[in-house]
Amino acid sequence: PKAGFGIGLFLARQFAVAHKGSLTYSSREGAGTTFILQLPKGLDYSAAAPAEQIDHPGELFQELLTAEAVVISPDAVEEAAVHPEPLVDEKRSMLIIDDDQALRHYIASIFRPGLTIYEAEDGAEGLRQALEHLPDVVISDIRMLGINGIDVCKALKGNPVSRHIPVILLTGTPMPETELQGTEGGADLYLTKPFDSDLLRAKVTNLLQSRKSLREALFNEVTHNQPVRGISDADKAFLEKCVSIIEAHLDEEDFAIAGLAMEIGVSHSSLYKRVKGLTGQSLNAFIRQIRLRNAAILCINTDLNVNEIAARVGVIDRTHFREQFQKVYGMTAAEYIRKFRKPLSARYTINKNK
Repeated sequence: PKAGFGIGLFLARQFAVAHKGSLTYSSREGAGTTFILQLPKGLDYSAAAPAEQIDHPGELFQELLTAEAVVISPDAVEEAAVHPEPLVDEKRSMLIIDDDQALRHYIASIFRPGLTIYEAEDGAEGLRQALEHLPDVVISDIRMLGINGIDVCKALKGNPVSRHIPVILLTGTPMPETELQGTEGGADLYLTKPFDSDLLRAKVTNLLQSRKSLREALFNEVTHNQPVRGISDADKAFLEKCVSIIEAHLDEEDFAIAGLAMEIGVSHSSLYKRVKGLTGQSLNAFIRQIRLRNAAILCINTDLNVNEIAARVGVIDRTHFREQFQKVYGMTAAEYIRKFRKPLSARYTINKNK
């Protein structure tokens, strides 16, 4: 059978749990696998709200469908039925690229269970997995058959989708020229084997924290006009283009991922990965922040009321607008207007000669 996305089984399990039901399976070699979904009768089970309320389930489906297809083996499907993964996993991840299996497993043991670990035994497979998973950090040996670690680093840093990923290069034969090549290739760190596990853990922690701070700074710059240093011109220009397109369709409530991807000229998946990698935000959250930033500007610089402002930024549901605005700015739009709206005299100059 044709492999699917692997989304349906996860969703079925989440829905079963939310409705106090169950999803089980039975399997027999050579005969196949049967999944059984059971839901309770009556309405009593609905008295308690699900653990996580999703205000706009359409957004969740859209975000999931922007991800690239993942081929899942039958064994993985059965495992997922018993131990389903969360639909949205914010756990950070690491890709380890090394042709020495023992070393890969050793490095993985240092960072489990805090990180999701991916492993690749050569540079070509490492590049494929890096672009598929977009891990938060890559650790690669330099000397490998075929594509070496320096080439992997150059390829990742030269790709707009993956250039933000920190890369640590490892070598067993330290030479100044090799280290120079790694640095010129964009490596963030260069370590000599054997290395101290505590030192590696500390360096990875610092890299992840620095990357998180940079993401937050970049997100604040494009959504709240807070200037920041350390951002490449290409990444900044890309996000500014996204913002300008969103603002051109600000009053269109249904303008979302599909429209943005079409105007940018990239696939949903590529757009999602790049925005997520640069800002740490999903596409829907990014678009929502641009709407809310413009709402705040309208609160300060116009005489529009809250309903008119919500309509101007494409949010028709006033309750949803109030809740989202308060999450970002710590107060409702009405309170924001009372506190920050400029008086008429501050916004207009009176010509005394007339």
